[in-house]
Amino acid sequence: MKKNKIMVGILSLLILIVIASNVSALGISPGSKDIDFQPNLEEESKIKIFNNEKRNLSLSVHVRGPINNSVEFEKKEFFMGSETDSISIPYKLALPEALNPGKNIAEIVILETPLVQESGSLAISAKIALTSQIVVNVPYPGKFLEVDMNIVTKESVANFFVRVKNLGSEKIEDTRAIITIWDHKKDIVDVLHTNALTLEPQKREEFKASWTGKFGEYTAIADINYDGLKTSIETSFTLGDFFLKPLRIYSGNFELGEIVKINLDVENLANREIKDAKANIVLRNNVSDKIINIPSDPKSIVPLSVDALELFWDSKETEEGIYSGTLELSYEDKVKEYKIRTIVEKKDIFFQIEGITMVLKEKTKEKNLRKTILIISLLLIFIWTFINFKQKRNLNIKPKIKR
Repeated sequence: MKKNKIMVGILSLLILIVIASNVSALGISPGSKDIDFQPNLEEESKIKIFNNEKRNLSLSVHVRGPINNSVEFEKKEFFMGSETDSISIPYKLALPEALNPGKNIAEIVILETPLVQESGSLAISAKIALTSQIVVNVPYPGKFLEVDMNIVTKESVANFFVRVKNLGSEKIEDTRAIITIWDHKKDIVDVLHTNALTLEPQKREEFKASWTGKFGEYTAIADINYDGLKTSIETSFTLGDFFLKPLRIYSGNFELGEIVKINLDVENLANREIKDAKANIVLRNNVSDKIINIPSDPKSIVPLSVDALELFWDSKETEEGIYSGTLELSYEDKVKEYKIRTIVEKKDIFFQIEGITMVLKEKTKEKNLRKTILIISLLLIFIWTFINFKQKRNLNIKPKIKR
């Protein structure tokens, strides 16, 4: 029983390997062809099969779909030798007097039998199917609009592309799009209006609009009005790829050898709450290669706000010196790393994060402030002394009396 299971597993794996190898062995062109319907239209065309791995291939052609009877191949069995890069397979398309409005599809299917291996009474085979579609577009009576929307984002900018096609038999005189943007709370944040367009039957046009917003998750609904009729399309999009931004690192008092509480201020740039926000600092001593790992607890941060992540570091066995490493910010399934350089002294610590120097000690700021105050005080004393000296000197000078 166990041997049978092993044999089945081996055979299944072999079939998967065969299928995987043959997916890349064949190619087909075109993948799809669009045709505007004309009653009783007849035309000749072809598909091209590529032998990417230059093997001996046995191929068969089949047609399926609602209008499969409209596609005819003179020959349905083909052989490709290993020396053949590609072959073209001709076919004839003959459309009827009438078809249903909309898209009518015929799918050309190419089957290949790449491997047949017999072992006793057991045969292993794998057939690979390639498809090429023929799409016949039949106009709807009157006016009918097909709509598609694509949104391209970069940082805080979203560019909207609303493509429309007149699938009706009549000209559309006036069509325009109104794009409504909703946030994650289902509140409307903006409404965009486009210019009006005219559409001939079977013609395509595109509306374009641009919007700048805050980082976060949104939904766009495009309402397209055309000659008193209306259709809509909805698409979700995200602005920004990472919503957490480090601002500063600080600690009340740092003393090497103690357990130090480090606060990392981060900003939630998004219009939604960030769950499980975490920070992790990894440092390596440039001399001894000692690795220090300083994690924070997870925290939720409300939208568009600044909050502090707390990291606790037991610096008991840490030496003075210069450390290089990374600051890793993460939330949910997102992660971003910043390069970091740290100078550790007995009573001071300094961090440099991606070119932004951040002092991890409020005491240092106080020290600098005291120095500044002392310098200003000395300068004021000097000025006061100088002015006082000048005044006394002027009083001691007696005016000369003319005789």
